[in-house]
Amino acid sequence: SIATDIIEQLSGPILVRMIHTRDGSRIGVLCVKHGTAK
Repeated sequence: SIATDIIEQLSGPILVRMIHTRDGSRIGVLCVKHGTAK
């Protein structure tokens, strides 16, 4: 799905930089919630 594709693109070095902001932490939670074991 589209959400899965976006989460896969965001999970990586970019997420590590964004996680220190309020919006980035929300994205991080979504990545963990909707992501796979990889």
